[in-house]
Amino acid sequence: MFSGLTLFFQKNKIKNGLIYAFQEKAGDFKGLYNGINRIISGDGKSNYKPVEEFFHRLERIPECDQVCGILKQFFPLSGQSPKTVSSLCSIIGESMYEAGVYHDEVGSVIALTEKNALHYQEMNGGELYVGDRVRVISPAWYGGNTLLETGHCEIA
Repeated sequence: MFSGLTLFFQKNKIKNGLIYAFQEKAGDFKGLYNGINRIISGDGKSNYKPVEEFFHRLERIPECDQVCGILKQFFPLSGQSPKTVSSLCSIIGESMYEAGVYHDEVGSVIALTEKNALHYQEMNGGELYVGDRVRVISPAWYGGNTLLETGHCEIA
């Protein structure tokens, strides 16, 4: 395996490639944001499935060939420890935020507006209306002003 110093020098190349991917193709990663974020926060399963799917989608972006090659060197798709998976997810998370991908905070109470009311689904299947105050269970994710992933909430 490679030394930590080698990885340190490659981290900027990895981040720059991922930032490009998130700025230009954020929608290609729909359905993965919450899973990766849960691994980063320590709340998720320490399995590799969201990261593996992330790799597969990243490989479909021709401009990301170089970053895919570097990632495969340092993070082969099998046999990774939970610590290594968490470390990779941290790099992915930093790149997401630097690219302008963001989310509402889990547990926060927000008032639904005309802008965000369609970005959430009520956990128990209840109706949501503009003006409702809701607690975020799983956040909605945004890239710029575009909804990337719908969140879930409960009436507060």
